Amino acid sequence: MTRHAHPLARHLALIVTIKLALLAALWLVFVRADGVDVDADLAAAHLLAQPAPAAATGVRP
Repeated sequence: MTRHAHPLARHLALIVTIKLALLAALWLVFVRADGVDVDADLAAAHLLAQPAPAAATGVRP
């Protein structure tokens, strides 16, 4: 197989690589420094809480 057998695949791989690099750069600039402190007890209480009852939709029987 020659080196230029799949130019579309090479082009798509390049585009995906560039997008991943840009996403990583955006994450490093905007998200990395904003750490969120999570309290294990509050998270467990939130996950184990019973769901609220559904509100009435105004449909009459």
